[in-house]
Amino acid sequence: MSDSKHVLVTGASGFLGTWVAGTLHKCGVRLLGVDLLPPSRPEIFSAFATESCERVDFAALVAGRSLRSVFHLAGGASVPQSVDDPVGDFASLLPGTVSLLAYLAREQRDAHLLFFSSAAVYGNPARLPIDESTLVAPISPYGIHKAAAEFIIGHYSRVFGLRSSILRLFSAYGEGLRKQILWDLCQKAFAAKKAAQPAILLYGTGHETRDFIHASDIAKAALLVAEHPPATGTQVINVASGTGTSIRDVAESVLRAFDLELDLQFTGVTRAGDPMNWCADIGKLRGLGFNPSLSLAKGIGRLVAWQRELFTQSSRTA
Repeated sequence: MSDSKHVLVTGASGFLGTWVAGTLHKCGVRLLGVDLLPPSRPEIFSAFATESCERVDFAALVAGRSLRSVFHLAGGASVPQSVDDPVGDFASLLPGTVSLLAYLAREQRDAHLLFFSSAAVYGNPARLPIDESTLVAPISPYGIHKAAAEFIIGHYSRVFGLRSSILRLFSAYGEGLRKQILWDLCQKAFAAKKAAQPAILLYGTGHETRDFIHASDIAKAALLVAEHPPATGTQVINVASGTGTSIRDVAESVLRAFDLELDLQFTGVTRAGDPMNWCADIGKLRGLGFNPSLSLAKGIGRLVAWQRELFTQSSRTA
């Protein structure tokens, strides 16, 4: 993917932004970045703006360079937080997305925009697996705002001749993510072990299913899509493993990886905005040559090893 052009990554200091930027750097790509927080590896960026997408001066950041592609990851990344603060979730994504699109329409119409959307736009689908033609019917503010951003991107692309790809990510996980189900599982397992408790309590019934995909495979898929932009307009592509796994099964896998014998208890109550069952049809992504390289079992092993290290470090400083 390396050439004389640059690649812009928004949300570059976040969980997935860090994985995507690191993978791009390994491929020899010249990087520009935007995030409210500074990057963990500033040396890999030619320039970096520590600012929101809504306020950043994209023209000054890019400074006359030509952009090959833009990986747009900025915005909120939590369904529960969007339920608690829908206005904040809206503000973190929509104004900045329009600002970025306006800049591309003015000065970088040849750049390929890749927007990191979410399977949350599908809500509770009527059938599985979920393909890209499935009705968009979000059930959370987070999903609503992602769907709104998709809508805006599609129309800017049509009106201004931009090329864009909507990546609908399913359940992302991996080292560095300090929230969501796998992080919560590990934290509760550590707490139960420390307190000699026999069980951990999780939301839901345990029968809910998710399609988990490791961050390394998401970055790999995104780079592959970047190499295959649509001729015109917008394309929509699911990014997932193509395999549904129940929350109970994944919780048991985490406990086995920790070598902990703990009972699993579930509240029986589904949190607002959480879907029941997800499993993606990734035929379009496979058609580009993608196959997940990391199984869920191996990914959980890596995640648990990272969590053990964090736990050891915190114990040393306690």
